[in-house]
This record gives sequence, C-alpha cells and structure tokens, in this order.
Amino acid sequence: MKWISTLLWLMYTTITFSSAQSLRMGIITDFKQTPQITSFTQQLKEEIQKTLGPTHPLLLDSTNLRFADWDIEKTQSHYRSLSSRCDLVIVLGAASIHGILQDSMLTVPTIALGVFDVSLQNVPYTEKGTSGMANFSYVLTAHDMEEELSYFYEIYPFKHLSILVDSRTRQILNTEKSKEKIQYFQQKFNAEIQPVFIEEDPQNSLSEIPQNTDGVYVAMPYERSEEEIQQIAQYLIGQQLPSFSMSKRQVELGLMACVSDNNNIDQVLKKVAVMVDDLQRGEALADMPVHLNYKKNLYINRGTARKVDYSPTFKLLFTANFIGRQQETELPSYNAPDIVERALSQNLDIQISQQDILLSEQEVKQARSQWLPSAEASAQLIQIDEKRANPLINQAEKTASGGITVQQLIFSEQAIATIKIQKLLKKAQEHATRQQVMDIVLDCFTAYFDILRAKTNVNIQEENLETSKKNLELARIKVSLGSTNNSDIYRWESEVANVSQNVVEAQSSLLLAKIRLNTLLNNSLEEEFEVEDVTLDDNVFAIFSSSELGQYITGPEQLALITGFLIQEALTNYPTKRQLQANMQAVQRQEAMNKRRYYLPTLAAQGQWESIWWRGGVGSEPLPGSTFSDSRWNIGLNLSYPLFDGNRRQINLQTTRIQKEQLNTQIQSLDQNLTLSVQAQTLDLLKASTNIHYAKVASENAQKNFQLVQDNYTKGLVSIIQLLDAQQAALRAKEAFAISVYDYLIAFLSIENSIGFYHLLATPQNLTEFYQRLGEYITKDQN
Repeated sequence: MKWISTLLWLMYTTITFSSAQSLRMGIITDFKQTPQITSFTQQLKEEIQKTLGPTHPLLLDSTNLRFADWDIEKTQSHYRSLSSRCDLVIVLGAASIHGILQDSMLTVPTIALGVFDVSLQNVPYTEKGTSGMANFSYVLTAHDMEEELSYFYEIYPFKHLSILVDSRTRQILNTEKSKEKIQYFQQKFNAEIQPVFIEEDPQNSLSEIPQNTDGVYVAMPYERSEEEIQQIAQYLIGQQLPSFSMSKRQVELGLMACVSDNNNIDQVLKKVAVMVDDLQRGEALADMPVHLNYKKNLYINRGTARKVDYSPTFKLLFTANFIGRQQETELPSYNAPDIVERALSQNLDIQISQQDILLSEQEVKQARSQWLPSAEASAQLIQIDEKRANPLINQAEKTASGGITVQQLIFSEQAIATIKIQKLLKKAQEHATRQQVMDIVLDCFTAYFDILRAKTNVNIQEENLETSKKNLELARIKVSLGSTNNSDIYRWESEVANVSQNVVEAQSSLLLAKIRLNTLLNNSLEEEFEVEDVTLDDNVFAIFSSSELGQYITGPEQLALITGFLIQEALTNYPTKRQLQANMQAVQRQEAMNKRRYYLPTLAAQGQWESIWWRGGVGSEPLPGSTFSDSRWNIGLNLSYPLFDGNRRQINLQTTRIQKEQLNTQIQSLDQNLTLSVQAQTLDLLKASTNIHYAKVASENAQKNFQLVQDNYTKGLVSIIQLLDAQQAALRAKEAFAISVYDYLIAFLSIENSIGFYHLLATPQNLTEFYQRLGEYITKDQN
C-alpha cells in the first residue's frame, strides 16, 4: 500500500505540474547576493522562458530567491518553505545540494547546479547517467579532476601540488573518498599533493600553502567572488606559482590555465532549460541524463604565465588558446614612427653607410693636404776613408750633421682636381647613404605591416577554427537527431584538423615577421613585443589618407597629371639619380684634369738648410789661417712637365670618356625604371584606395551570407559543401578587407620611396615646399 500511495503521489505531482499554465520557480543558493548572482539568475530565467515559450510564463518572485550562506539547516528550511509555494526549485551550490539531499524524498521537482564529483559529494548517480531519484536531477559539468590534473601536469610537471578547496565544502565532501583520490593522484603523478582549505578571508589561508609547493590547482569553480579569485591569483603570482583552474572565467581573472569550454555557462543554462521543458512535457527528472559534455580547450593567461616565469612550449604556443593576447598591456608596444626612429639609429646598414661618408670626408682632407707645406728634418753621421779626408774642402773623416727641408706646392692641376673630385664623391656617398636610409625605412614599414598582416591572419585563422569547431558540433547534433549521417562529422573533423594546421602556420609567420623586423633594428627590441595596429581612423593612416595628392585625382586626366608630377619629382630627387649625377660631375672633372695635364706644368717651391755639428778624425781641424763653414742653405722653384709617361695620360683620358658614357647609360636606365615604377605604383595606390571600400562591402556581405547558410545547414536546408564554400568565401573576404588598409599604406610608401620624399619624416617646411611645387606644376599644365 505504501508503494501504491507513493506512485499515486508522483503521478499527481507530474499531472499537476504538466497542466499548469504558469510555472512558479524558486532558487536556493549558497552564495551571497552579488551582481554576478543576480545576472546569472536573470539569465537562467530568460533561457528557461525562451525554451518553454509564451504559453507557460515563468514566475520568479524576489521572495522565492533564498540565500543559504552555506548553512545546511537554513537550506533545508528554505526548501521546505519553497516546496509549498513553488512548482520548481533550482539549487545552486554544493552545500545547498548536500542539504536538500538529506531528505529521502523531495516533494517538488528540483534541479541542482554545482555537482562536480558525484562520489565526493555523495550525489545519486546511476549507470545510465541519471540521478535515479524521484523529483531530482542535476547538471554534472564533467569537471573530471583527474583529467584536469593530467592537463596541468602535461603543461607543467609539478612535484609538490597544493589543491585549494573552499573550507565550507568540508561538511559536504566524503572524507574517505577524498583521501583515496589524493593518494591515487600522488601515485599517478609521482608528486606530493596537499589540500589547502581556504577560509572566508583568503589572504590568511593562502599563507598555509606549503613552502615547497611548485604548482596550485584551484578547486573552487563557483564558491568565490571575482574579487576573491583575483586576490588568490595575485598572491600566487607573487609567489611565482603556476596555477590551474576549473573555470575559464577564473583564468581571465588572473589564474594561469584551465581546460574549459568557451561557452560552458551558456551550455549549463540551455541544459537546465531543456530539462525544465522536458519536465513540463511529462518526463521524469529521475530519468534525465545529467552529463553536460563539452569540448576540452586549453586556455592560458599569457600575462600570468609571464609573471610566474612559465614559458609555454611551441606546441602550446600554436595550439592553446591564449587569454589576454590582444589586450596585453605589459608587453612593450611600438608604433610606426617608433620603429622608423629606432631604425635610423640602430640599423647596421645605415651605420655602415654613414661610416662611408666619414671615409669620404677623410679622402677630401687627404686631397687638401697636398696644398699644405711639408717640412722634413734629417740627421746623419758619416765616416769616410781617411785618405779622402781633406780640410781644404771642408771634408773630415768623421762628420755629424743635420738639416731641414721645406716644400710648398704652388700650382698643380692634379691636386686642384683631386680636391674637387673627392668633394663630388663625398656628395655622391651622401646621396647613396640617403638612398640607403630611404630603403631601410621602406623595409621597416613593410616589416611592420607584415607583422600586422600576420597578426590579422592569426586572428582570422583562430576565428575560422572556432567556427569550424562550432560547425562540427552542429554536425554532431544533426547526426544525433538523425537528420544526417556521420560523413558530415568526418568532413568537419578533417576541416578542423586542416584549420588547426593553418593556425600553426599563421603563428609561425607572425613569429618570423617579428624576427625580421627586429633584425632590421639590430635586435634592439625586446624578445617579445607588440606593434600597434593601424586602422582607417588612426593618426598614422590619416597622415597618408589626408595627403593633398588625393584631392587632385578625380579622373583619368587628373591621374595622368599627378603621375607626371610624381615622375618629375622622382627624376629630380631620387637619391640614386643624384648619386649618379654627382659621380658624373666627378668623372667630368677628372676628364678635364687629364686634358689639362697635356699643357699645364706643376710648380713647387723648396728651401733647405744644413748644419755640421761635429767633426772627428783626419781633416777635422781647419788649416792654419782658415775656418770651416758649418752651415749652408738654398731656396728655389721647381717647375716640372712630363714629356712622356708611358701614354698614361691618353689612357686615363679614354677611361674617363668610357665612364661618362657608362654613367649616362645608367642615368637613362634609371630614368626609365623610375618612370615605370611611379606609373605602376600610382595605379597600385589608386587600386588599393578603392579596394578598401569594396573589400569592406564584400566582407560584410560574405559574413551575412555565411550566417544564413550556417542557419540553413542547422535546419537541414543546405549541404555541408555549401556551408564550407560559404565559410571559405567569408574567410577570404575578411582577410582581403583586413589587409586592404596595409596594402594602401605600402602602396603610398612605395611611391614616396620612388620620389625620394616621405610625408611621415618630412618637416613642415619640406611639406610646404613639396605642395608648392605640386601647385606650380598643375598651374603650369593648365596654362
């Protein structure tokens, strides 16, 4: 009779609940009333209402939201109160779940949230994956501690692990099973594992973490507020301890890593809503599956990892999801002007070229030194055969003497020409250095934008990977519903693998792009750094987009006019052209020198003074009645003219003529190449400027089309091939739009490099003079 009365009571409650038009819901929670709890309960209500539909209004009165504060007796009191006034009770938190399960029979349908280990929490669980308990079910969020610790050990092989547990959960955990699990984990990971219970004030409890701890597992997915999690994270960072969490949100708050789904909370809410809907349709809670299986994704907080001196492996760098990568504020960040400024001072090629100028200056000084007087002092000690010694001719056997010789060049065509030639060669080297600087600046800009391209590609590929994973989940749902077969799953699994490889390649390209830029800057940047992005609204882009050049380009005729002006600027100012012109002037001066050497002599003045300091041996004494003359001097002019020098003058003259012809040919070739380059680059700039708009339109429409096709795929209206095509089209369009701005900037900079003028580096006076020349050119053409 008791069994029959219980069955009749269950049938009555089910019928009563099913026939109700409105649903009164109550909530019991362990936690205090916070904005987070208020937001969660509101989301829960909205999700359930959306699933039930308007025919079954969901009512949640403020008096039916009860806070148990981890008090089991208070939980039981709240439950008895809500059972008499609500059709459904939602229980949030491990302590509240433990409290209601003390009753052998629940009087109202009850769904629990906060079950993470059925054995430790003594929660009913059957082999079918259900609760098996009347009027009771729950959402098991599949937080497998063994699996999560395995992930933690894989990325960081700890030897002394501390597990942080909320002290209030002691009353609900099965002590014996907890000890057994810890012993099992210690054997599996060959590590010492110590639980640390966190009291209401975390700071006091954290000091209880053993000194030899080298890793921390935070087993508090729901119990603590965001402020407390941040406090715990900061303490662990201060202690240089890597940490692992059960929640992605906690990783966002500062813990180091977790294995979590990107939308785990959304899945929990949907799971509860479906359970309530099934309950409304007459299905028993005891028979509902409790598992919430979700994808395992490894998340790492890059900022925290860096602070605790944890360096991820290349495998993790390419496959893990990094939180805070795009918003990382601690990495040094550089904009385009920063990079150019550093290149001008650090680039080795520029330094080498600047040293060439210094060498040229020395050559000029060397040439000038020919016109400075030369003075030479000499000393000698001579001994001759005593038979040759004769005082009559002032010749002693032994003589010590010294003298000074002074020479001054008065006229030399070669010396005059050498100074001029070396000055011109120095001028040519200055132009060569300026060209080197301009090329390095363009290389740095290109490398800078290559990093931005690579970063954009990484973001797009990662987004594409997430999209492919979502489509894989859609395919699995469709298979479970019988609307398609496993071929869709296999195809999406293949696509996920391919896109994962694309992510790895994109990450590698980004790393290589940064290495290239740093090499241009003589590795003066930090090992890890960021570059600031450039968008249509940024000041750097405005420097180019606000250029007055664009105001004149309104049609083909105006484009041809502006192209003509840019060609004129290139032919006039391009440093390599000016270098060739300086070399031409040097060769012309050398040719004139070679001609003049046929009829111009070299004139120099010379003076000499000699003195005998000592005499010895035979003839060292003057004859009686005479004296020795101990000093003598002379001064004179030296006029020289080469009569024949092996035909070298003619050879040199012919050589300079050949050099002139060669330089003329080089200048003509350069002029042609500059003209072609400016014409092509102007068209590239025009194309790039229009592509920005069209690429944006194409990207927006391709994304809209993809969303429609994805929705239709969910409904079974299109095939997987159509979805793949739409996804790839959206991907390509998004990539094209993302890099269109960079293409425009590179096109503009390439033109500036060809004309030898960078807006970004120009002074206000340079800009004024440039646009003044532009205005004069246009006015002249119109006249």
